[in-house]
Amino acid sequence: MSFFYTPPTLHIIGAGLSGLATAIRGSRTHRIALYESATQAGGRCRSFYDKTLGEEVDNGSHLMLGAYNRTLEYLHEIDAQDTLTTHSPATFPFVNLKNGSNWALHFNRGLIPYWLFDTSRRVPKTKLIDYLRDLNLIRKAGKDKTVAEAFIGRSSPLIEPLWRPLTLSMLNTDLEEASASILWAALIRTLIKGEKACRPLLPKTTLGATFIEPALEHLKARRATISYKTLLKNINSNEGHITSLEFAKNTVKVAPEDSVVLAVSARRAAKLLPELPIPMDHNSISSLHFRVPNTNKMLGEAALLGIVEGTAQWLFHRQGMLSVTISNSAQLDRKDKKNFANEIWQEVIKATGSPDAPLPDYRIIKEKRATFAQTPGQIALRPGTQTSYDNLYLAGDWTDTGLPATIEGAILSGFKAIKLMEKNRKKQG
Repeated sequence: MSFFYTPPTLHIIGAGLSGLATAIRGSRTHRIALYESATQAGGRCRSFYDKTLGEEVDNGSHLMLGAYNRTLEYLHEIDAQDTLTTHSPATFPFVNLKNGSNWALHFNRGLIPYWLFDTSRRVPKTKLIDYLRDLNLIRKAGKDKTVAEAFIGRSSPLIEPLWRPLTLSMLNTDLEEASASILWAALIRTLIKGEKACRPLLPKTTLGATFIEPALEHLKARRATISYKTLLKNINSNEGHITSLEFAKNTVKVAPEDSVVLAVSARRAAKLLPELPIPMDHNSISSLHFRVPNTNKMLGEAALLGIVEGTAQWLFHRQGMLSVTISNSAQLDRKDKKNFANEIWQEVIKATGSPDAPLPDYRIIKEKRATFAQTPGQIALRPGTQTSYDNLYLAGDWTDTGLPATIEGAILSGFKAIKLMEKNRKKQG
């Protein structure tokens, strides 16, 4: 007779951010077996060394905000909370490339938005009533309407300088197609929550050093097993219960007390669970990293810069590197790389008011399926955490988190999977 308790195993398919969040939270009560088809963890939130730039670069730039509570929980749990820089008070500078105008959304501390009464803190030539009216239109639009449809019959001076860039950056979907309801879900957690919720949170170095490497160390300390280059081909079940996982090279038995979390891409999940409604339309994101010896000369103390009426939307910097983000960028895929890079570099020069300079060393990264297309139709297809199998759960930013497909949504999905799993286990006794 054994006096040692052996915890059940939690099998997690996918070591992207949602899978890692599932593993971190699940390691409190389970043995963790993590399976990843790629050669490294991180998924779309990974970093790698680029020989041309001589630096570690991110697969894409991510702007996080103070409202990202689950993200902050995750970082605290892996002891990586100090890897982010919080920029306070929350300020978002913008430049319009067509007319050269500059402005900044400058939030005041506290919940009451006094900044809206100050013309120097909002978009030029706008009034308080513009913000209140527009927010009400977005709120009332309903689940089947796009952001553009929320404004039908109404003109607003905020559409181009504010709502279009915010919609693109938050939903990676153009205003004409993006879901008004999911934009509203983002706005009520950020813009409407006040300055603290809107504070930009940016990695001090790379996404990998912030989210991935500390998580892997955390799991290693808890004796989790991680298998790379391990592609799941089939899920076997019996009477609504997962019994085994069939990988390309072997089959893993799932004990009756074990659970499985599928934390793969939407496309992969659709192949494994063809009966499940899943959002399958995706939008891309392009990122350009430029090697610039002294970034402070171009951006000063600003951590980021929003670009209006240009190809790019956001410009970020850390020492020696300027990074540009272009959301929903499929229309740029066929462009010649050097011409494309030079075009964006000219925007950077113009946006920062810098003198002409030759195109520096650069790296273009295109994530063709960066997020699912967050349209009303695709939003309606997001599945819940529970599947038709009693021990199989879903995680991923494409699941029904109530949030846009962001880092916060990915982490929340993993935490939701563990919470539901534990709730079901208690019901089962």
